[in-house]
Amino acid sequence: MLLKLCAVFVSFLALVEAGFAPVFLLGVNSTPKTSLIPVGQMEFIKDVIEPFAEKKAIVFVEKHLNYKDFLCGCFDRLQAVPVKTYYAAVERPVEGLKNLTINNNELQIDDAIDGNGNLEKLLDSARENIIFINFDGREDFNKNREVVLREHDEAIAKVIAKFGDKAYYIYTASTSAKALNRQRREVIPTTDGYLYRDGANLLLFFRSLAVNDGKDTSFLKVDQTTVKVENSNISVTMATNTSKSLTFNIELSHGYFHMTNVEYDGKKFRSSEVNAPTTFSYFCGDLTLYRIRPEHEPDADPYTLHWHSLQFQAPFNSKTKPEFIFGDAWHCVGFFSGGILMGLLIVVLLLTILFAGVCWMLDINTMDRFDDPKGKTITINTSE
Repeated sequence: MLLKLCAVFVSFLALVEAGFAPVFLLGVNSTPKTSLIPVGQMEFIKDVIEPFAEKKAIVFVEKHLNYKDFLCGCFDRLQAVPVKTYYAAVERPVEGLKNLTINNNELQIDDAIDGNGNLEKLLDSARENIIFINFDGREDFNKNREVVLREHDEAIAKVIAKFGDKAYYIYTASTSAKALNRQRREVIPTTDGYLYRDGANLLLFFRSLAVNDGKDTSFLKVDQTTVKVENSNISVTMATNTSKSLTFNIELSHGYFHMTNVEYDGKKFRSSEVNAPTTFSYFCGDLTLYRIRPEHEPDADPYTLHWHSLQFQAPFNSKTKPEFIFGDAWHCVGFFSGGILMGLLIVVLLLTILFAGVCWMLDINTMDRFDDPKGKTITINTSE
């Protein structure tokens, strides 16, 4: 069975290389196709496009779109469209659609959503029923792929909301999708957030930083960061938009770097668990640091500091290059999570029941006395 699954996967990758692309059809009820069998170009035109030949089609062309892009959760708005059909592999769908038109009317996505009327004029024209909108002009190589796809999802949703039932919509790839080769994990985040580097001493990144005083949550924007290095101690000061600075130290101890002495607005926070080996980078999706209440204020209001997607590393190594990148992530989640402990508890309970049952079965013995059919019947007198 495993060999069959591997063969199917290899065959699918071969189809991707051969010019097959995914197609997301929105706004019409189309004939569904199995994802394991590729859809030929003629079959796609005959079964999917021709039944709606009298209706306008707006084709959104995404460069290098592949099936993996639909697994990132980037298309919340397209998923909300009530009528939709997904085809995992269609043979050169854009080329097939262009062969159905005499004049290929192509626009950039900005021309479709900025309200200049170009798309309205093409939709009102009776000569062509297929209009192509390209995303190539919006491609930003400095952005993460997921961020780009979310922006495109929003742009497509705007066009659908504007024109509604005047057309149906197709989202597909312009050329054959890129080969999905295994790649090393991207170790430096490229999405929006705050990234700071101090040569070979410190590399720090986080998406957002917020403080909660027990009543309201305020997001902090870091305006400037200064670092002071002294042997095995790095002092970090972050000037924020609240005119209050966040300070903390990063210390080296027994091959681990630790975040210590975290302080903001005159309040200190616990950070004893924020540490990692120097060859790794510390990472935590949602890190909450709680205030250390002073002894003279045992009933002080709770005060917390929240980091979202915090990742930092202090190598403390003279051989580290100034342009070093994050090492493998040392996650803040412990090895035994709540789910793992619950699973282990259930396994122990089942093993206990099994062990007791086996012991009882092994304790079963044969009778030490039997009734003789030829002898006198055994009589047992009972009395109150």
